[in-house]
Amino acid sequence: MTLKAAYFRLIKFAPARPITLLDLNDALKTAVKFRIHWPPGGKLHNIECWALLLVAHRHFLGVPYKALDFQQRLLGDARTIYQGWRESIRYHKNIAYPHELERIAKAAEWLIANASKL
Repeated sequence: MTLKAAYFRLIKFAPARPITLLDLNDALKTAVKFRIHWPPGGKLHNIECWALLLVAHRHFLGVPYKALDFQQRLLGDARTIYQGWRESIRYHKNIAYPHELERIAKAAEWLIANASKL
């Protein structure tokens, strides 16, 4: 949700405006324009693709992240979170290893701590 909120803030949605399914699907169409391959199945939950869309749209608007390491951290942490959250494993009886939980927790904490900068 943090990445989705950052994306819609970037494209100037009013803070109190509800984000509808139509808005989410429009974001997917925008991703296609930026040549982001959004795999089928669980489309709206693909955290890694939301990060890619956010980065691509910022570049398109001429407001890329000032620090390349910030952008790399964003993309890396989104990938880390998605690897543990993707739909293909989310609803199955999986038991994560402690090091996996720690890595995902650190990535999520960084995203939340930097939400206003996304």
